[in-house]
Amino acid sequence: MLLLSIWLFSFLPFAWWWYPALILVPDLSMIGYVFNNKMGAITYNVAMDRMLGYGLKYFSGFKQSHLGEL
Repeated sequence: MLLLSIWLFSFLPFAWWWYPALILVPDLSMIGYVFNNKMGAITYNVAMDRMLGYGLKYFSGFKQSHLGEL
């Protein structure tokens, strides 16, 4: 999958530095949880849920979402 994604990205009109930057978005979206649950839920919802549909996180914690408890 990684090689396929790199190959497909090569056809896009973006600079190569975008690929490693975008591959880190899932990890960076959780950095808000370092500060508190509310900030973590906001950063995660903006970055990940809209992109992958993992469920809107509630302010009570990472394991609580509108899809149920993880």
